Amino acid sequence: MSLPPRHRNVTLKRLLLDAWQYVRAQAFIARRFGRQYAPSRENVEIDITYRCNLKCFNCNRSCTQAPSRAELPVATIAGFLEESLDHGVQWKRIRLLGGEPTLHSRIFEIVDLLSDYQAHHNPDVRLVLGTNFHGRQVRRVLARLPENVVLKSTLKTSRKHLFRPFNMAPCDSAYYRWADFSCGCRIIAECGLGLTPSGYYMCAIAGGINRIFPYNLGRRRMIRWMTKWRPTAACAVTSVSGGPPGTPKCPSPGAGSMRSANIKETWSGGPGVGPSPEGVLNN
Repeated sequence: MSLPPRHRNVTLKRLLLDAWQYVRAQAFIARRFGRQYAPSRENVEIDITYRCNLKCFNCNRSCTQAPSRAELPVATIAGFLEESLDHGVQWKRIRLLGGEPTLHSRIFEIVDLLSDYQAHHNPDVRLVLGTNFHGRQVRRVLARLPENVVLKSTLKTSRKHLFRPFNMAPCDSAYYRWADFSCGCRIIAECGLGLTPSGYYMCAIAGGINRIFPYNLGRRRMIRWMTKWRPTAACAVTSVSGGPPGTPKCPSPGAGSMRSANIKETWSGGPGVGPSPEGVLNN
């Protein structure tokens, strides 16, 4: 198959938006003008698996730091679509992510479900699959996907792909000492709701964090997030909004799993200690 366009994580537009986000999230500005970002009711990202064939450094799903073969059950996606229809939610974009989503053992069933939803209930929805486009297995799956699925590819060739610092919690950095983390960031507005093997979150990255740490913020029902949003601990412990120059990049190349030495004190000192069991959700 031909190469899709390369998706670039770093552009001038994104850097400018990040700079404005940093200024706008300062506590004294947020108190004066309110929170800038609101959860999207139009977009959703679904982390269907944490399996990955590259495990890039600074992976924001911790596929390198804490490898996992966890997969989102097909029944969960069917339930998500059913709940969306029951409550009249018309998604504009549904994006499949991971890990590497093409490694899900039932990827074609998932695509069929979403394609059926698009054909019969929401013809305007944009179905997107994010992929690293790396390796024969991944490309074989991509070649079999229907044309209604849009590929968002980073065209990676190695693990040394540019990711922002992830393993340092912003609340541990003096750079963010005046930030109001309840403001969230551009991800909740632009990327949208997150559905992961641990449940629904304000963003999929938060679900990836909850896989590692016992914040137990996942919800079984999508509509709970759609009707009421409250700040979560994840906004303060993940550098989804970027990190200051020189922020430590952990783990170091070659680290095979996330060890206590790689976890900042604020993370390990959160509510509860130890990994959050995958698949255990709150109501």
